[in-house]
Amino acid sequence: MRRTEANDLVAGVDTHRDTHTAAVCDRAGKALAVCQFTAGPDGYAAMLAWPRRQAGDAGLACTVVDLLASVGTEALARLCLYNA
Repeated sequence: MRRTEANDLVAGVDTHRDTHTAAVCDRAGKALAVCQFTAGPDGYAAMLAWPRRQAGDAGLACTVVDLLASVGTEALARLCLYNA
């Protein structure tokens, strides 16, 4: 991933029943890294750590979750608790 300024990155998660896809993007919306995770405890744990590892010292300005009905509710709750 290219070097970025502090808090120049945004993480996004697209939730689905069986998998969730996470991306780390620059503020212009260009995806710098993308990874898919299984929906479930092991996948959630990996998904929570992945964006911060990708961002490194640049840090994340925010995390955005595509929340449709209840599909992303658990993922969103875990992200909020993790980032609190």
